[in-house]
Amino acid sequence: MSTETETRERQAFGQTVKAHLEELLSSARHHIAYHVARGDLPKDSLTPEELVGETLIRAFEGRARQPQDVRSWLLALETRTLDEIIAKNLWEQELWAVHIEDPIPPKNPLDLDDTFWDWYQPDEAPPHAEDLIPSAGVVQDETREAAIQLPVEQWRAWLLSEEHGLTVEQVAAALRTTAERAASLIRAARAALPPAETEAGTP
Repeated sequence: MSTETETRERQAFGQTVKAHLEELLSSARHHIAYHVARGDLPKDSLTPEELVGETLIRAFEGRARQPQDVRSWLLALETRTLDEIIAKNLWEQELWAVHIEDPIPPKNPLDLDDTFWDWYQPDEAPPHAEDLIPSAGVVQDETREAAIQLPVEQWRAWLLSEEHGLTVEQVAAALRTTAERAASLIRAARAALPPAETEAGTP
């Protein structure tokens, strides 16, 4: 691939993901706060912009495997990127911080195998997967603070479902598990947390 062609592809990809940047940054803030509280990350060692930037580098590298559901795929890759950073102590290295107008940089600091970009899709979705759990209410700050005490899998399922409004099937795909297990994780997380308020913020 010529340099000019790759530059055009980076610019086009940047336009594709631009609509999701604010949500990725919000998600990154929650992820970082959670893992700092757990002691997985030193405080102030990783910014949301750096995490989103690294996520986009990896997303561009795996663009050939990008599913139609770009938003959920990016949220899932953000989690996997953070896992890689934690595992390899990348907070000690210089990370690329995202800037909305910048093209995706060419350097990918990790050698990732193909499974990194996998988007789990069961052969058959269970009937009425969307009914496995009821819709969530408004997430309050005290609920977010309490959620930090959840086990990692439960917390991630809760974050995707409650904060980002993903369906059970989308959560399952992001976590590379079944819809039944994703629903079980979400239910367990909800049971451990203060009840959410209903829509419009009313009890």
